[in-house]
Amino acid sequence: MRTGRCTDDRARAAIKSRRQADDSTRSRRVIERLGFDRDEADVRAKILFYAGDGFGDVGPIGDRSEPARQLETLVEFLTTR
Repeated sequence: MRTGRCTDDRARAAIKSRRQADDSTRSRRVIERLGFDRDEADVRAKILFYAGDGFGDVGPIGDRSEPARQLETLVEFLTTR
């Protein structure tokens, strides 16, 4: 499987999908512990996940601040009541 993972697009996609699901679940649980109900936490975790991918792939929004700082601001926004 290790070799297949590197050369098989379906295997690579399955592994990536599983990793993304695990990351989203962990984020949701953390946000729930901050006092948000499951539905609110799920939405916030998904926004955080997709925005994080966007900052990583696309870069900063405009020239206001670095991507890492923008992501920190988003985390603060999504985890504060």
